[in-house]
Amino acid sequence: MSTESTATKPAASPFAMPAMFGAESVQRAMHDGVERSRAFWDEYARLEAQGLAHGRTMVSEGAKMAGETLTYAAQLAAEGRKLSLEATRRTLEMLAPAAR
Repeated sequence: MSTESTATKPAASPFAMPAMFGAESVQRAMHDGVERSRAFWDEYARLEAQGLAHGRTMVSEGAKMAGETLTYAAQLAAEGRKLSLEATRRTLEMLAPAAR
């Protein structure tokens, strides 16, 4: 015969825990945990969507800036060609009277 009382023995199985602590409190704790997890993932999804929106805006603004840069580079190149032709024309005008 065993001299130990079954009331003082700890539960051998984790499945026996609801009986030790009360099924309602364990169920409430699990429900609260699920709700906190849901709130966390909802917030995560909101922040993720916000980050994606910012990323799309940055890409769009970057593409706009790249297009404006290309337009400006083309304007500078055209102005450089125009100045080069004007300088060549003036040089020829200065030399032309001396060549006559």
